[in-house]
Amino acid sequence: MTEEIDLSSFEMSMIIREMKEDDIKKILNMQEVCFPGMDPWEEEHLKSHLSIFPEGQFVAELDGEIIGSCSSLIINFDEYDDRHS
Repeated sequence: MTEEIDLSSFEMSMIIREMKEDDIKKILNMQEVCFPGMDPWEEEHLKSHLSIFPEGQFVAELDGEIIGSCSSLIINFDEYDDRHS
């Protein structure tokens, strides 16, 4: 018989949620730490993402701190023909 192990003390309470405009400065700071030597996005880039396709912008949060972000583009393929790249 296999003994059960309680792993609850190792669990994290990370959440994935939609990005908010208030998150932008934290995301830009995180980019500077994670990608040294590369120019981070400008604040206007992320504001544009939120304005144009807010449903595709997410952050990962752990204990109230942003630890990751994701930007994606969500489009309606019905608006484009088969030759569109």
